[in-house]
Amino acid sequence: MDQANTSIREDRPAPTSIVRMLGGVLDGNLSQQVAPYPPTPSQSSTSTSSIPLALLSLGSLAPLIETRINENGARDSFASTLQTLEGRPQERTALFIGSYHFFQGLKMYRDYEMTGRMDDLENSIQQMQRGVDSMPVLPGDSSPLTVLAPILGIALMIYCKKTKNSERIPEAIKYMQHIDIIGYGDDLEMGPSIALALSALSYQWMFEQLGELQHLNESICRARKGVDAIPPQRIEFQIFSALLGTLIIGRFEVIGEVEDLNEAILRLESVKDASSHRKNMPQVVVVLANALHRRYERTGSISDLDQGIQYAQEAVESPSGLPDLALQLSNLGRLLACRFERQNRLEDIYEAIQRTQQAASMGSGEAKISSLDDLGTHLLALYNRTKKVEYLREAIQYAQQAVDHTYEKYDILPVQLNETLARIEHNLSHMNVLLYWEDDRLEAIFSAIEQAKHAVDITPNSHPTMVIYLKNLGHLLALRFSVTGRIEDLREAVRLNQQVIDLTAEDDPKLALYLQTLGTTYSWFDIPVFQGLTIENLCRSWKCASGAPIVRLKSARKAIRILKRQSRWIEALDLAKQAVNMIPDINNRSLSRDDQRLVSLYFSRLAEDICSFILQLNGDPLEALCRGVFIGQLMDDRSGISTLTQSYPEEAALYERLRNEVNTTSPETQGNDFRLIRTQKLLKAVTSLEECIANIRKLPGFAQFLLGPNLSELKHHAAEGPIVLINVSDIRSDAIIIQSSGVESVHLSQLTREKTTEWIEQSLTTYRDPLERGKKNKRYGQFLKWLWTSCVEIILARVFAQGQDPQKNEYPRIWWIGVGIAAHLPFHAAGDHSAGSRDNTISQVISSYAPTVKSLIYSRERKATTAEIYEDKPNILIVTMPHTPGEIDLPGVEREEEVIKREFKSALITCNLKEPTSKNVLDKLTECDIFHFAGHGISDNHDPFNSSLLLSDHDETSPVVDKLSVRDVFDLHLKEAKIAYLSACSTAEIREEKLLDEVIHLASGFQVAGFSHVIASTQQTDDEACEEMATEFYRQLKDMIKGALDNRAIAAATHYATLAVRSRWPRQPLMWTPYVHIGI
Repeated sequence: MDQANTSIREDRPAPTSIVRMLGGVLDGNLSQQVAPYPPTPSQSSTSTSSIPLALLSLGSLAPLIETRINENGARDSFASTLQTLEGRPQERTALFIGSYHFFQGLKMYRDYEMTGRMDDLENSIQQMQRGVDSMPVLPGDSSPLTVLAPILGIALMIYCKKTKNSERIPEAIKYMQHIDIIGYGDDLEMGPSIALALSALSYQWMFEQLGELQHLNESICRARKGVDAIPPQRIEFQIFSALLGTLIIGRFEVIGEVEDLNEAILRLESVKDASSHRKNMPQVVVVLANALHRRYERTGSISDLDQGIQYAQEAVESPSGLPDLALQLSNLGRLLACRFERQNRLEDIYEAIQRTQQAASMGSGEAKISSLDDLGTHLLALYNRTKKVEYLREAIQYAQQAVDHTYEKYDILPVQLNETLARIEHNLSHMNVLLYWEDDRLEAIFSAIEQAKHAVDITPNSHPTMVIYLKNLGHLLALRFSVTGRIEDLREAVRLNQQVIDLTAEDDPKLALYLQTLGTTYSWFDIPVFQGLTIENLCRSWKCASGAPIVRLKSARKAIRILKRQSRWIEALDLAKQAVNMIPDINNRSLSRDDQRLVSLYFSRLAEDICSFILQLNGDPLEALCRGVFIGQLMDDRSGISTLTQSYPEEAALYERLRNEVNTTSPETQGNDFRLIRTQKLLKAVTSLEECIANIRKLPGFAQFLLGPNLSELKHHAAEGPIVLINVSDIRSDAIIIQSSGVESVHLSQLTREKTTEWIEQSLTTYRDPLERGKKNKRYGQFLKWLWTSCVEIILARVFAQGQDPQKNEYPRIWWIGVGIAAHLPFHAAGDHSAGSRDNTISQVISSYAPTVKSLIYSRERKATTAEIYEDKPNILIVTMPHTPGEIDLPGVEREEEVIKREFKSALITCNLKEPTSKNVLDKLTECDIFHFAGHGISDNHDPFNSSLLLSDHDETSPVVDKLSVRDVFDLHLKEAKIAYLSACSTAEIREEKLLDEVIHLASGFQVAGFSHVIASTQQTDDEACEEMATEFYRQLKDMIKGALDNRAIAAATHYATLAVRSRWPRQPLMWTPYVHIGI
């Protein structure tokens, strides 16, 4: 249900909020601007014109304008008008009468703003119109109509928008354009006419209703005229800067040009800085906060999101307050929830819920409904993070309250609340489906379908959200079919999804998603003709050039699975190659780490499939080496992009900008005119990105930009020892061996996926106590023998046949890379370990691991040798955790620290941290060459980015667990790092099966951060064995130092330390097999 929880919102600033926000700029100065009656000549000469009149909410204009007339008449344009009408009593009378009716209308509009009652709005418009129509028409600035007529036009536009009635739009436009008939004057030196600001707002409203971009551009042009003509020190400059910035944000929402957003943010920040003392500045800050949020969504810059949250907090905590505090509290909650999605910090989602609860308690009408809806959404996010079903039930409760409150508040729903109600019921249907998966109660699916049907029933066919609701309903019917077998549900699901496609233009970016959904629905039919329709629609989805890359790739993956089941290897391989070629376009730094993880989840077995397809077709083993979407892309970002930036910064900047544009999706609710603009822009960006990459590959030294290593590079990097990639798929299993002589493949017929899975599912490496460990040791020994005969023995025989000699005094080195499920396999420990046996890996080679071929090459290029490590004394950071809150004590960790100090004495500069916080460790990591951690580690089954080293912090009463996670480590860029020794459980373990291909764990995180060598554990460890392993490692390392330390010595120290631990526990492989060397 890809879009089931879609939030239908209006991101573009509403004109009413623009008017209200701009008033904040001036409101703090009104007491200075409005002088007591009668005015003095000097006061009159310094008047700032009537600009404040237009720049508050329409309802607040009445008392302000009346004050200006009654108290400042001699110095304002109204007084000027009276002077113009000297000797014309009838027109003077008409002016007074018309003004009276107009101001009465404005007061009524204030009533509407308070109550939301449409009859108040209608009465307000009627009275203002009576006033405007009775006023005399005068030329230029002398006519009040330059101010009052556009205000009436805006009120009429609000009426049209609220009632969805377009009949009065021409009338509204007539009043708005009244200023163009009369003119607003060109003399802006003493202060711009209020009419100029109103004319800009009027064109904004026309754009909102008619959707014609030229109206928005004209609005911006008029606001820019005010900015360009006014000295920066004048208050009017800030007014027009705020207006211009807000209007430009509106254009960004349509066109998507980040340059517009950048300009708007700069202008709004200048207004904030220049006007921070004014009491209503929070209204400007709110718009600025939302603009920063939008830029974060485009660029992924977490600093923008942080700043946006800070501004939103400033606004809601401002002593002067906000007229719509409940709405702004909800807005702050949304920003905090957004940061939670990015960084997974629970305190953010907790605060989002708390702020939104505040909003719900003080809000009324639509604001309360919106807050209740947001509460449901935030609690749903908390449920998705914690999997605690009580949060899901609470989310459903709040969403249902939003529905119930809507019906309690209104006997007849306003049109705009129909839209809100449809969205809430749509989201409720999604929550009920999740509840079904939790409780396995069929009633939840029936409830979800009823809610989805209601969302469809109350939404007009022409509304942009209709396709979302139809798609959701189709998905739910297909789900109910999967549970009940009701074929009628499946047929209706197909019909609804076909209707969605029929309502969608061929060039609509969302067509890719809708075709994917239809194809998936067809796949439920176990009939060959429908399987053909499944592939047809999925391939059509893949070929949608304007579709979101992540959607297209998912369609390709689904199609590949079906083609594989049908043994259509050539078609499957062709599609898989195309899919892999697009991965660099999507998996980039503009995505959050969690979004990148989703990419990896979608294509978790793509790499092993490609490898198997190629070898099944007797293809080139070199071509089969493609793998590592996530780790490989991280390496691209750290190596290829950074190198390009250093050598060709302009080309690098263009590549990053285009890649971000290609990955930006447009809202599903946009109208056809806006969609066409976005689609054309997107297609242009796709073409430009392809051209950009092609041009970069023509630059000296960048022929392989974003491509895998070529044969000569592979052979070069195998000079120190073979690199072996083992691929286990449900098609076949193979080893691809890279040596200095070339690349070859070896078929491993006994290493089947079925048998491998059978061994892994026995969970032989986990145990509750030494007694259970003892029982599993024997079975684990049998597993190691099987792995030797079915895999490692065959590989080493081929390696040694090519010239490697296992009998020479120095063990040869070998690098293991397991693809997919093979990432679970302990190749370094395979074999028969009975006394005197050499039929095992550790007796023949020094084993190292690498997440991917690309990561190994990257690490070597980054730090080709560590021979200079001891030219100066290296810094070692030792972190020990003898006591971890909630975990068993580890007395051995302090003895590990003693061993390091004893063995190296004055050869190292030592920094010791006992039971530190994660911040303490992160701060010190940037300064160390060697990092030794001794304590507890955890591997997260659901999210490997949350796998952590456990540290300690303190609350008000006692120590609490603090965590240094994979996510934290991935974001480091360490230049001096050499060795990371992680003496803890599971620091190189992957439990998330779908992410086996991406090798995401603590050890790979430290490697990405910059450590050339990582010693880690692939499973649960024993405290005594950890102490023994660390003691032997540092002893071996010391013995190998001859004034310098090379890469081989670190791997060899790990190897000999493992042999020593094995000799102590010869019949207990679970004691010594966890420890591995990862690196160069």
